[in-house]
Amino acid sequence: MKSIILVRKKHRCAIGVTTGRNVPRKQLQILQRDCPVHIIRSPKTSKEWESYYSLRWSVLRKPIGMQKGTEKDDREDSAIHRAIFKNKKIIGVGRLHSVDKNTSQIRYMGIIDQYRGIGLGKLMVEEFINISKKNNVLKVILYARESAIHFYIKMDFEISQKAHRLGDINHYLMHREIFS
Repeated sequence: MKSIILVRKKHRCAIGVTTGRNVPRKQLQILQRDCPVHIIRSPKTSKEWESYYSLRWSVLRKPIGMQKGTEKDDREDSAIHRAIFKNKKIIGVGRLHSVDKNTSQIRYMGIIDQYRGIGLGKLMVEEFINISKKNNVLKVILYARESAIHFYIKMDFEISQKAHRLGDINHYLMHREIFS
Protein backbone atom coordinates (compact mmCIF):
# COMPACT_ATOMS: atom_id res chain seq x y z
CA MET A 1 0.00 0.00 0.00
CA LYS A 2 1.33 3.42 -0.93
CA SER A 3 1.45 6.28 1.51
CA ILE A 4 2.05 9.90 0.69
CA ILE A 5 4.16 11.66 3.26
CA LEU A 6 5.79 14.95 4.09
CA VAL A 7 8.98 14.57 6.07
CA ARG A 8 10.41 17.47 8.06
CA LYS A 9 14.20 17.83 8.04
CA LYS A 10 15.93 20.94 9.38
CA HIS A 11 13.33 23.52 8.30
CA ARG A 12 12.79 21.87 4.92
CA CYS A 13 10.13 19.39 3.92
CA ALA A 14 10.35 16.51 1.51
CA ILE A 15 7.23 15.23 -0.20
CA GLY A 16 7.31 11.66 -1.42
CA VAL A 17 5.29 8.60 -2.27
CA THR A 18 6.52 5.39 -0.71
CA THR A 19 5.63 1.75 -1.19
CA GLY A 20 7.15 0.56 2.07
CA ARG A 21 10.69 1.01 0.76
CA ASN A 22 13.00 3.95 1.21
CA VAL A 23 12.31 6.75 -1.24
CA PRO A 24 15.47 7.87 -3.09
CA ARG A 25 16.31 11.47 -2.25
CA LYS A 26 16.06 12.51 -5.91
CA GLN A 27 12.40 11.41 -5.95
CA LEU A 28 11.45 13.76 -3.12
CA GLN A 29 10.17 17.23 -3.81
CA ILE A 30 11.86 19.63 -1.39
CA LEU A 31 9.83 22.54 -0.04
CA GLN A 32 11.26 25.64 1.59
CA ARG A 33 8.68 25.76 4.39
CA ASP A 34 8.62 24.37 7.86
CA CYS A 35 5.86 21.76 7.79
CA PRO A 36 4.74 18.75 9.82
CA VAL A 37 3.85 15.30 8.56
CA HIS A 38 0.57 15.10 6.63
CA ILE A 39 -1.15 11.84 5.77
CA ILE A 40 -3.58 11.26 2.89
CA ARG A 41 -6.10 8.45 3.35
CA SER A 42 -9.82 7.74 3.40
CA PRO A 43 -11.76 8.74 6.50
CA LYS A 44 -12.42 5.67 8.65
CA THR A 45 -14.45 6.49 11.75
CA SER A 46 -17.85 8.17 11.94
CA LYS A 47 -16.15 11.19 13.55
CA GLU A 48 -13.68 11.42 10.64
CA TRP A 49 -16.52 11.18 8.11
CA GLU A 50 -18.39 13.93 9.94
CA SER A 51 -15.26 16.13 9.85
CA TYR A 52 -14.70 15.27 6.18
CA TYR A 53 -18.17 16.41 5.09
CA SER A 54 -18.10 19.40 7.43
CA LEU A 55 -14.86 20.63 5.87
CA ARG A 56 -16.23 20.01 2.38
CA TRP A 57 -19.21 22.22 3.18
CA SER A 58 -17.28 24.95 5.02
CA VAL A 59 -14.57 25.31 2.34
CA LEU A 60 -16.60 24.74 -0.84
CA ARG A 61 -20.27 25.50 -0.21
CA LYS A 62 -20.67 27.88 2.74
CA PRO A 63 -18.59 30.69 1.13
CA ILE A 64 -21.01 30.83 -1.80
CA GLY A 65 -24.13 30.78 0.37
CA MET A 66 -25.15 27.17 -0.16
CA GLN A 67 -26.94 25.20 2.54
CA LYS A 68 -25.66 22.18 4.45
CA GLY A 69 -26.44 19.03 2.52
CA THR A 70 -25.15 20.44 -0.78
CA GLU A 71 -21.70 19.02 0.02
CA LYS A 72 -23.00 15.52 -0.78
CA ASP A 73 -24.48 13.89 -3.86
CA ASP A 74 -25.78 10.51 -5.02
CA ARG A 75 -22.30 9.09 -5.78
CA GLU A 76 -20.87 9.21 -2.24
CA ASP A 77 -21.18 5.46 -1.62
CA SER A 78 -19.44 4.42 -4.84
CA ALA A 79 -16.72 7.11 -4.84
CA ILE A 80 -13.14 7.07 -3.58
CA HIS A 81 -12.66 9.62 -0.82
CA ARG A 82 -9.41 11.08 0.48
CA ALA A 83 -8.67 13.40 3.37
CA ILE A 84 -5.43 15.09 4.34
CA PHE A 85 -4.75 14.69 8.04
CA LYS A 86 -2.49 16.87 10.18
CA ASN A 87 -2.24 15.60 13.76
CA LYS A 88 -5.50 13.65 13.33
CA LYS A 89 -7.32 16.78 12.09
CA ILE A 90 -8.68 16.88 8.53
CA ILE A 91 -7.30 19.90 6.66
CA GLY A 92 -8.09 18.88 3.08
CA VAL A 93 -10.61 16.76 1.19
CA GLY A 94 -11.23 15.35 -2.26
CA ARG A 95 -13.21 12.70 -4.07
CA LEU A 96 -12.83 10.58 -7.20
CA HIS A 97 -15.62 8.72 -8.94
CA SER A 98 -16.08 6.81 -12.16
CA VAL A 99 -17.94 8.53 -14.99
CA ASP A 100 -17.59 5.59 -17.37
CA LYS A 101 -15.12 2.79 -18.12
CA ASN A 102 -12.51 5.21 -19.49
CA THR A 103 -13.14 8.37 -17.45
CA SER A 104 -12.98 9.33 -13.79
CA GLN A 105 -13.85 12.67 -12.21
CA ILE A 106 -12.25 14.58 -9.36
CA ARG A 107 -14.78 16.50 -7.26
CA TYR A 108 -15.05 18.35 -3.99
CA MET A 109 -11.35 19.27 -3.74
CA GLY A 110 -10.78 21.67 -0.89
CA ILE A 111 -7.93 22.64 1.43
CA ILE A 112 -8.28 24.90 4.49
CA ASP A 113 -6.91 28.35 3.53
CA GLN A 114 -3.94 28.33 5.91
CA TYR A 115 -2.63 25.08 4.36
CA ARG A 116 -2.85 26.14 0.72
CA GLY A 117 0.29 26.71 -1.30
CA ILE A 118 2.46 24.02 0.34
CA GLY A 119 1.82 21.21 -2.13
CA LEU A 120 -1.07 19.40 -0.46
CA GLY A 121 -3.51 19.91 -3.34
CA LYS A 122 -0.87 18.60 -5.71
CA LEU A 123 -0.49 15.47 -3.58
CA MET A 124 -4.24 14.93 -3.58
CA VAL A 125 -4.48 15.24 -7.38
CA GLU A 126 -1.48 12.90 -7.82
CA GLU A 127 -3.19 10.38 -5.54
CA PHE A 128 -6.32 10.47 -7.72
CA ILE A 129 -4.28 10.24 -10.94
CA ASN A 130 -2.45 7.18 -9.58
CA ILE A 131 -5.74 5.53 -8.59
CA SER A 132 -7.11 6.25 -12.07
CA LYS A 133 -4.02 4.71 -13.70
CA LYS A 134 -4.37 1.56 -11.59
CA ASN A 135 -7.98 1.28 -12.77
CA ASN A 136 -6.90 1.67 -16.42
CA VAL A 137 -8.74 4.95 -16.80
CA LEU A 138 -7.76 6.94 -19.90
CA LYS A 139 -8.93 10.40 -18.85
CA VAL A 140 -9.60 12.35 -15.65
CA ILE A 141 -12.00 15.28 -15.74
CA LEU A 142 -13.01 17.95 -13.24
CA TYR A 143 -14.95 21.18 -13.03
CA ALA A 144 -12.56 23.86 -11.80
CA ARG A 145 -13.46 27.16 -10.26
CA GLU A 146 -11.99 30.09 -12.17
CA SER A 147 -9.59 30.74 -9.28
CA ALA A 148 -8.19 27.17 -9.49
CA ILE A 149 -7.57 26.95 -13.24
CA HIS A 150 -3.85 27.79 -13.03
CA PHE A 151 -3.34 25.15 -10.31
CA TYR A 152 -4.86 22.45 -12.51
CA ILE A 153 -2.97 23.63 -15.60
CA LYS A 154 0.26 23.13 -13.62
CA MET A 155 -1.01 19.58 -12.96
CA ASP A 156 -1.25 18.98 -16.76
CA PHE A 157 -5.01 19.51 -17.06
CA GLU A 158 -6.38 21.37 -20.07
CA ILE A 159 -9.50 23.50 -20.32
CA SER A 160 -12.18 21.76 -22.39
CA GLN A 161 -14.87 24.44 -22.13
CA LYS A 162 -16.58 26.96 -19.90
CA ALA A 163 -19.07 24.82 -18.02
CA HIS A 164 -21.44 26.47 -15.55
CA ARG A 165 -21.81 29.06 -12.86
CA LEU A 166 -22.32 28.09 -9.21
CA GLY A 167 -23.29 31.13 -7.18
CA ASP A 168 -21.04 33.89 -8.50
CA ILE A 169 -18.27 31.49 -9.53
CA ASN A 170 -17.58 30.38 -13.09
CA HIS A 171 -16.54 26.75 -13.50
CA TYR A 172 -14.60 25.23 -16.37
CA LEU A 173 -14.56 21.64 -17.54
CA MET A 174 -10.94 20.47 -17.57
CA HIS A 175 -9.39 17.15 -18.56
CA ARG A 176 -6.11 15.26 -18.38
CA GLU A 177 -5.27 12.29 -20.54
CA ILE A 178 -3.73 9.39 -18.59
CA PHE A 179 -0.83 7.49 -20.08
CA SER A 180 0.10 4.39 -18.11
